[in-house]
Amino acid sequence: MCDNLNQTKCLECISPLLEYKGTCVTSCPSGTSKSLFGQTCTSSFFFNFPTIPYPHLIACGAMTIICLISLLKDRRSLLLTNIIVLWGPVEFVSYFSQTGLSVLYSTYKFAGTSGFAFVTYIILNIAFALAFEYKIARKDAEYMEWRNHYGKTSKTIIILSAIFSFKILRLHYSYFFGFDCFKA
Repeated sequence: MCDNLNQTKCLECISPLLEYKGTCVTSCPSGTSKSLFGQTCTSSFFFNFPTIPYPHLIACGAMTIICLISLLKDRRSLLLTNIIVLWGPVEFVSYFSQTGLSVLYSTYKFAGTSGFAFVTYIILNIAFALAFEYKIARKDAEYMEWRNHYGKTSKTIIILSAIFSFKILRLHYSYFFGFDCFKA
């Protein structure tokens, strides 16, 4: 399929041909690779590194080990709460990388869908952080006393939860590594 204004520029090629810089080619030139779902050649600058299979799963496994170490250090550490807290930002990274890779591979339908999900995720994180701040935290006298003592920790947790994951809010009550600043 050609551009209406410039018939010598290809916009899409019939399989097995691939679109590269407005022309149809049989294989991608050096330094480029076939997009995952599309019929285009894209820059492979980011893909000259070794592939790590299931990076988010590996990250969650490492974070689970950190939570187990926290539990071994202090038995009051809440294992499942800490796992939820540390896995939350992996969702953020997953949405972000899915959107970025969709754009990189020129799969714009997927990029639009995952971009919408990513923006929705951030909006919900902000909404949950505000709801926690105005509907829960201010009504909990013990929390407010803790917050007066650990103001910077509380603010940091709320900011991180608004950006990365509302699940980080649970860090207030997690006893992570037995630190007093996580014992609201």
